[in-house]
Amino acid sequence: MASLHITIDDSSGRNEIRGQYGGFFVVVCILLVCGAVGWLRTSAALILLAALYGGVLLGRISSLVFDGVGEFVDYSQILKLAHGMDATGLVLTLIALARGDNQH
Repeated sequence: MASLHITIDDSSGRNEIRGQYGGFFVVVCILLVCGAVGWLRTSAALILLAALYGGVLLGRISSLVFDGVGEFVDYSQILKLAHGMDATGLVLTLIALARGDNQH
């Protein structure tokens, strides 16, 4: 978290970071595996994945709106890249959904 300029001073902070960051990626992994092995329709997994990426991206964009776009200059390079990764994940997921051959 130091590279993000975020300090975690106690177990409550560590719990929140693990729950939010770790939990998000665990759910993404579970959705992708379930879609890949047929436990969940691929289209359903992609819709849920798009909702997750879209929600995170919406949160990042709302932060820019509420904090001011000028604050983006002060973001660490990793956080700037995270905006792009979330947007890329959303776009790729939407492209996969739009292809329509993911119904198995």
